[in-house]
Amino acid sequence: LIFVGRLESAKGIYICLDIVQKLLTHFEVHLEVLGDGSEIRKLQARCASLKIEPFVTFHGWVPHDQVKRHLAEAHLILLPSASEGWPKALSEAMAYGVVPIASNVSAIPQILSETQTGFALPSSDVDQYIESILNLVNEPLKWNAMVQAGLRAAPRFSYEQYIINLDNMFQDYYNSSPMNQSVVYEMQKQIEGFYAS
Repeated sequence: LIFVGRLESAKGIYICLDIVQKLLTHFEVHLEVLGDGSEIRKLQARCASLKIEPFVTFHGWVPHDQVKRHLAEAHLILLPSASEGWPKALSEAMAYGVVPIASNVSAIPQILSETQTGFALPSSDVDQYIESILNLVNEPLKWNAMVQAGLRAAPRFSYEQYIINLDNMFQDYYNSSPMNQSVVYEMQKQIEGFYAS
């Protein structure tokens, strides 16, 4: 499991610790926590009180290339946040085949539903998180389908796709674009290449 974000209650990190504790009654899991914040000491104390210290690693703030390395090794990303927009961490995780299990706030349920890439759940309902994780573990074909759907959907949230969309907007509204067309063309080729592979 992986969590990427600020270490504060509103981001749902305490819920993640409760999820780990309950999952350990079913099978061994490990939570990689990437991010920093003022509540790190409280979180470490919470791990001690839940007796899950060996199963949680706090990495603190890590450079983006290391975030990618951790995502490449993860299976599920947890984000039981109280409020979000569309978190960049989820789309990056999907690009690495990591299935999102996140809160049903803002755009998260809409995007996960239309892309069929994960679960959007009430942020504080630990039992629903456990049920969803067990569902995936017990149905590997469903899990793999979500992984594949995430890989297909990830380019939609890339910088390249953003530039292409911006260029299209200018073309649609003004019949021309100030964007460098050779750059836009290269980005279109990258996106097409990704989908072709």
